[in-house]
Amino acid sequence: MTFRSVVFFVGTGLLCLPASSGDAQGPSVDSVVMAAQRLLAACDSQIVEMIFVTMVHERELRDDGTIKREKSFKIRHFIRGEQDREVLEAMWEDGEPILGSRLANEQRKREKERLRRLEGRRKNPGKSDGDRSRSLSMLQPFLPNHRANYEFPSMTEDTLGGIRCWRIVVNPLSDDDKLVEGALWVEQESWRAVAEEYEIVNPPGPA
Repeated sequence: MTFRSVVFFVGTGLLCLPASSGDAQGPSVDSVVMAAQRLLAACDSQIVEMIFVTMVHERELRDDGTIKREKSFKIRHFIRGEQDREVLEAMWEDGEPILGSRLANEQRKREKERLRRLEGRRKNPGKSDGDRSRSLSMLQPFLPNHRANYEFPSMTEDTLGGIRCWRIVVNPLSDDDKLVEGALWVEQESWRAVAEEYEIVNPPGPA
């Protein structure tokens, strides 16, 4: 049997992106990516906190690849500096919602795990926290230190929540389990990052 965990990130951070514009034919994907990278770098020091939602799908597959069991979690993350908190907003098992005391028990279990990770970081401040680094992968593909890890092969026009956007495809250049693949939506008028949808390229779990 095969177990996989798939994560999608959709959210926004507190970013200050000044307006910009493309040429009459519309900007190229490279120009939008470069502009977004420059603006994010310039505004990085002004990010105070991030709030975003993850949808996590844990699946157990049969030998033929069909899904045997699946759990899904909707989690809202709150991050300020080195402090982070998450709230389990909803949970499903095989498509059926989990409510009441079972949902509350799952939230308590996750809170205990968060406190355990926090204590671990306090005792070992230099040690990497893999789970937390995954949660902080918002806009990761556009960070300067990841320029060698990603490519942006195409860009199309799209509308998201009534906002005219450029949808930029994000592809990793290796199967490193900390990289993601998916898309980023950038507002056409201001080139402000509006939303992201990523999947971990090499999900955790036994093959």
